[in-house]
Amino acid sequence: MRHPLILAAVAALALAAPASAQSAPVTRDDSLALGRTYVRWIYENQVDSLWTRLDERLRGMIGTKESLSKDNDELTISFGVETAVVEETAAASEGNLVYTREVKFESRPEESMVWRFTIAPDGMIKDAKFRPKGAMPDEPQKADSAAAKPAN
Repeated sequence: MRHPLILAAVAALALAAPASAQSAPVTRDDSLALGRTYVRWIYENQVDSLWTRLDERLRGMIGTKESLSKDNDELTISFGVETAVVEETAAASEGNLVYTREVKFESRPEESMVWRFTIAPDGMIKDAKFRPKGAMPDEPQKADSAAAKPAN
């Protein structure tokens, strides 16, 4: 079974970053900004930008840019517009950045959803997840993380 929301998240993250956003973040704010950029690409269906930022394994899972675009469209139809950011964090884990964003959507206001991206030092997306909060795997080490106030 395909996971369209995961694929949509991965796609959006990889395609639209400018060159400056594709290098390793230096500060916590840079890390949050990079994660926000990737989520925005998903919401805006910026498939070409996302595709260039996905690592080879993720591209293989998704298949084609067209599949990624379709998954992004399905996400929008199923969830609607993001209405609130509950919490977002940037953490270091095994040399990678882990960006996590808990959000609410207009079509499902009672349910928090979570984006989680593992981003290599070169800005490539190594892993992407989009799941209900209760179904998200454990977070990376809290000692390495920095929480941010919600911002859209």
